[in-house]
Amino acid sequence: MSLNIFIARQPIHSIDRKVFAYKLKFQSMTDNLGSAIQEEKKNAFVLSQSLLTNDLDLYTRGKKAIIEFNQVLLNEGYALLFPKDQLIIEIPETVSLTERILEDLNCLKKSRYRIILNQQILNPENEKHLDLADFVKLDFQQIELASAANGFQEYKKNGIKFIVDNVETNEQVRTAYELGFDYFAGDFFCKPDKVERKEISSRYLIYLQVLTEINRPDVTNKDLEAIIKEDVSLSYKLFKYLNSAHFNFPKAITSIKHALSLIGITQAKKLFSLVILSRLGENKFEGLLVTAVIRANLCERVAKKVGQEDRASELFLMGLFSVLDALLDQEMSGILIQLPIAEDIKNALTGRRGLFRDIYELAIRAESGKWDEMYLYIERLKLVKYELLEIILSSIKETNPIVYS
Repeated sequence: MSLNIFIARQPIHSIDRKVFAYKLKFQSMTDNLGSAIQEEKKNAFVLSQSLLTNDLDLYTRGKKAIIEFNQVLLNEGYALLFPKDQLIIEIPETVSLTERILEDLNCLKKSRYRIILNQQILNPENEKHLDLADFVKLDFQQIELASAANGFQEYKKNGIKFIVDNVETNEQVRTAYELGFDYFAGDFFCKPDKVERKEISSRYLIYLQVLTEINRPDVTNKDLEAIIKEDVSLSYKLFKYLNSAHFNFPKAITSIKHALSLIGITQAKKLFSLVILSRLGENKFEGLLVTAVIRANLCERVAKKVGQEDRASELFLMGLFSVLDALLDQEMSGILIQLPIAEDIKNALTGRRGLFRDIYELAIRAESGKWDEMYLYIERLKLVKYELLEIILSSIKETNPIVYS
């Protein structure tokens, strides 16, 4: 039986703002796999099918993949299908540490697979099995961090690293780091840092002004050429993109004028905006720019499926600009006042209901693996699941060579 799989990924960041690993979530596109297949067996079936039909590196880009393994996945040895240098095995709290599970984990440990155990391992009756863990994961929203931190200092001496999940703000990241946590998961990296909020620096103001000029409705090729030429660092980054394998031009691009003649003004606006955002994001968490570009590609592709093909390039910018508040540590509404983009795009980015907001919400649900909510937006937009799967895959494929070139 063939099966198509939705895969979402959550970046796990270290304090240096780099992505340490991606947690992958899997969901079958098939609503009914048969009543005889129990939930845990269904999870095993979905994972095995995803291994056969998806390139893991497409989602992880050389980082480690964190995947939850339930009892069936462990008992049936699915972890051994993965190269040990690519996989970190997470044992969710729903899995009881029975003798059989402990035996499976011991075998994996001896085979040098790395294992994440959840906070249940810190219970007195389970602590004797702590030597099985390379990482322990705790939920920021469910524990008292200070008391937890006091308790795990002894474990850190034995080389165990601690991951804190459901971190919602940059301030919470700093709190968790000061208490000794090593890695951080949550949507904090897509939010403005309110503690660090201050006037936009003169350098970033210049980039914002350039972004404004580039996206003027009446901008010409000559204008774009003049704008980009004024900043040597932007020109360098742009030529690096244009001469990457993604574009695969037969000859090297050596001038802005040449680039404009090849890609056209609409594509040029998108690409120049991306270059500027990459400069704004130099001191931000690594996952932020990747998220922005995937959202942009997904929104553009969905637009073409819902009768908005003539606005697709604007929807690309909507996805790209959705992280401007996090890049500049400012309120989104204040930033958008300065940008010459359509009112309905601004409304979507500030939360007002409408078609464009629905497209944006679909992108958010797809990237976070909130499957039930994602299906609601698929229905609302009258999309076909298989179309969205192709859109997600093509958006990631389009993003990787641009961001990682």
